[in-house]
Amino acid sequence: RRSHTETYLHLSLEIGHNISSIEEGIRAFFKPEKREIKCEKCFCETASQTTEITKLPRAMLFHLKRFIVDVSPDYTSISYRKDQSPVQFEPYLEVDEHFGVLSEVVATNEIALPRNARYGIRSVVNHIGSSASCGHYTADAHRSYSTSRQWLRFNDSYVSQISEQAAVDNAA
Repeated sequence: RRSHTETYLHLSLEIGHNISSIEEGIRAFFKPEKREIKCEKCFCETASQTTEITKLPRAMLFHLKRFIVDVSPDYTSISYRKDQSPVQFEPYLEVDEHFGVLSEVVATNEIALPRNARYGIRSVVNHIGSSASCGHYTADAHRSYSTSRQWLRFNDSYVSQISEQAAVDNAA
C-alpha cells in the first residue's frame, strides 16, 4: 500500500452522463479506479487507486465540467459545446458521520467528522450560452446578516436581490 498526499484547491466534477447532482459528482470524483501496473515487489499487475479527504477545508469549491470537447476523426478541428444537463444541489452540503456524501469520501481513520455540521453555498457562477466561445457570466452570492442570508445577483453593473431558491435553481 502506497499513499500520496495532495492538496486540492477545488474539485472538478463531471456532470451529465448519469451524473445530475453535486452528490453524484462527488461520488464519481472519489470512485476507486483500476490501474495497470508492474509491482517490483509482489509482481502484481493491477491495483486500485482510491482518493479520500484527510482534512476538511474551511470552504469547498466545486467546478462543474460543463464543456464537452469534440475532436474530428482526423484531429484537424476541435470544438467545444456546453452540456446543458440540469444539476441538482441543495443550499447546504451535510457533514455528518452517518449521513451525506462526505461521510462516504472522508478518511474517518484520519479525522472525525463534526456532528450536525454543514457547508453552505456562498456563491454560484453561471454561464449563459451554448458554447465555450460565446456566452455571458453572472454570479449569485449571499451576505449574512445576523441570522438571515441575503442573496444578490451580479449581472454586469446591475445588482439585484434574489431568493436563495432562485440562486440554486438558476445554477441548475
